[in-house]
Formats: sequence, C-alpha cells, structure tokens
Amino acid sequence: MCQELGLHKEETLKAPITAPDGTLDYVAMALRRRIFWSCFCIDKFSSTSTNRPQGFEIGDYDVRPPTVAESKILRDPLQAYTVDKVLIDEDPLMDSIGEYLSILEIFGDITKYMSRAKTDSSSVIWPPIKEHEDLNRRMELWATSLPDIYKFTPNNIKLYRETASENYINFWLCSHAIYCAGMLSLHRGSLAYSDLSSAEIPTETYERIQTSIASCKTHVDIAMEVFSKLRDFCGCNVLPYMGYAAYIFATVLMTSTFSSDPILYNRSSKGLAVLFDTIKVSQFLFAGSFS
Repeated sequence: MCQELGLHKEETLKAPITAPDGTLDYVAMALRRRIFWSCFCIDKFSSTSTNRPQGFEIGDYDVRPPTVAESKILRDPLQAYTVDKVLIDEDPLMDSIGEYLSILEIFGDITKYMSRAKTDSSSVIWPPIKEHEDLNRRMELWATSLPDIYKFTPNNIKLYRETASENYINFWLCSHAIYCAGMLSLHRGSLAYSDLSSAEIPTETYERIQTSIASCKTHVDIAMEVFSKLRDFCGCNVLPYMGYAAYIFATVLMTSTFSSDPILYNRSSKGLAVLFDTIKVSQFLFAGSFS
C-alpha cells in the first residue's frame, strides 16, 4: 500500500502538506513518514514467522529515518518514561533509530547470503561464501563508527536507564542484539571445525577458522549482556527479531565450544536461561520459524 501511494520515496515524503490556514502542517508531514516506517516495519517483522526473516534492503525504499524534530512532534506523553517510570523531558536516544535501521539492512544481507552457503562434509572450506569478508567488514564498520553515546558500555547502560525512555532504550539494545546475532550468523559455522588442528588443514584456512571462533566467543559474551538488559529493562516489550536472534545464540550455547567444562557449562546455562525468557515472551511472533 505504501508503495502504491509512493510513500517509499523521499520525494513524496518531503512534499509539503499545508494546514487549513495555509501554513505548513509539520505534524501531518511527520505522521506521513511515520506511517511509511510503521507499515514497512510491520511487513518486515512479519517475516520472523518464517525460517528466513527479511532484513531492510536499501532497494526497497528511498526514505530517510525520522529526524529528532519529527520524533518530538509525534512524541507520545505516555512513552516519556524511563524503565523506572520516571518522567523525562528529553530523550538522549531519540536519534539512534538510524543506527538501528542500518544494522537491520546489513543483517538482512547476512541472512540472505548465508542461507546460500552449502555444507560439504568431504572438505573444509572457510569462509563458506565469497561475500563473507565484505559482510564482516560492513558489520565491523557499523560497530566502530557508532558515536560513543550509542555504544554498548556499562556507563551508557547506567546513563540511559536514568535518562532515556523505555521505548528508545529498547531500540538501542535491540540494535546491539542484532549486531551480535549478525556476527554470530557469519561465523558460527566455524564451530564445526573447532576440533581440527593446524596439521589437518591448510594454515590459512586454520587461521581463518580460529579468527571466526574467537569472533563467536566475543559476540556471545556481549550478546548475553545485551539480552540480560533487554529482559530486565523491557520485559515482554521486545521487537520480533529478538526471538529469532535469541534462538541463534541458544543453538550455539549448546555446542561443545561453550559447554565443554563445568565453568563453561554453568555460564552457558545462565545464558540459556536469559535467552529462553526472550524466546518465551516473543514466541507467538515466530511460532513457525523453526518447524
């Protein structure tokens, strides 16, 4: 419907709307942009009920994210509360939506290309697809180019619990969960080769596999913190992709790489408990994903 109305084009959304008195109706213009993004997100999020959730592909639209000014105009007073139910006047995470949308674009490409990877038990090939290096580079660039105020750090977690709305802290945390899920989707295949020694495969392949395994471990650790905060701060108010992302991590935590000794097993069990909570509250959104 949005495409039929041309709402997926920036030239349409920036066209002026005038109020009855002849002035620009900024509320109507901001609402028009929100209508597009709401419909577009609903369409994409509905794909999480399949085993191939869609990302946000650049070719699907030519529309910029909402500005802070537009978000302020449409701000719902009922959402102007922190996770501790403290009323706030300004929201430091209101401009972070662009970062969230950009990571969904890359995640969509990862899902698309990694689904084409073929498993051949007779040989060890890593990376599994030719686009792997470029996708990894794009993910790393997203993380390193994030402004410091949007990075997932203990100081920012404490700050935004006190100063950001539950609505926007949700988007902020979800963007980091999607980032970690994307990195794990790229690299988790390497865990199948974790028992191979450098004497069994070419040195270059072995080193690439070890780099990917290390990446898996790093992003699992980060993700467990992210999902823990999502559960504690947002409860059942999670975005649909979170159930799918949690499932990806749950399958990895049950592998020998993350449960080979009592210490790792206990850590893995605690992580699985957090992930189960996320899957449980969002299971109705992706009930058919893994059948």
